[in-house]
Amino acid sequence: MRILLIEDHHDSADSLARLLRRGGHAVQVAALGAEALRACETADFDLIISDIGLPDLDGWELLGRIRRHCNTPAIALTAFVAPVDEARSRAAGFAAHLAKPVNFDVLKQTIARIAEPDADPPAKA
Repeated sequence: MRILLIEDHHDSADSLARLLRRGGHAVQVAALGAEALRACETADFDLIISDIGLPDLDGWELLGRIRRHCNTPAIALTAFVAPVDEARSRAAGFAAHLAKPVNFDVLKQTIARIAEPDADPPAKA
C-alpha cells in the first residue's frame, strides 16, 4: 500500500515508517498538516495514518480538508484516547482510532481490515 504517515514527532515517524516499509508498504512522511495537504494534492495514497495533535492544525480538521480532494481511508493514531476523542475521530471520517504508543500488531491488523473491508474470512476446514 502507498501510505501517507502524518506524525510530527521525528523519532516516532521514523520508527513507524521503517516498520511499515518492512511490511512492504511505500511510506511518505509528513510532519505538518500543511505538508500532508500538499502531499495529497500531488500523489495518490491507499491509506492515511495521522496523528491528531499536530502543531499547525489538528488531525480532525486536517482530514476534513483532505476529504475535499479525496476519500482515502484514514487511521487516527493519537494520545487522545477518551471516548469523546474516538467519537470525534469517527465523525471526522477516520476508519479507526488507535492509541499511542501503538501496538504494531494491532496497527497491522487494522491496516489489513481497512485495506480489504469486504474480504471473506478464510473457509473452515
